[in-house]
Amino acid sequence: MEEWSKLTATLLANMSQNMSIVATRNRTSCFFRHLELVSIQDSTALLVLVLQGAVVRQQLTVFDQPVSQAELSDVSNKLNSIFAGLNNLQIQAKKVELSDLETSIADCIVNI
Repeated sequence: MEEWSKLTATLLANMSQNMSIVATRNRTSCFFRHLELVSIQDSTALLVLVLQGAVVRQQLTVFDQPVSQAELSDVSNKLNSIFAGLNNLQIQAKKVELSDLETSIADCIVNI
């Protein structure tokens, strides 16, 4: 989309012999596709979130206590099954019982 926007702005500027600005609509809602949590240190993990349209977002997340890779993988698997195909509003409205660790990661997902 970014490349098309640049091309459109260039064509408009050339045709009008003037400055051109092309703005695209911001998506108000992105849909959850997949989550991966990778342990970086004892209490730090890289959260990799894949959204609809092959959009990938990454964020470092620090926990209050050490978390193993096995625990992070379990959390990823659980949240992937619960949140698949949902947008941030639907994730917030979803009534499921989550641990403190799962809740903190779910909050990160919603914020992203």
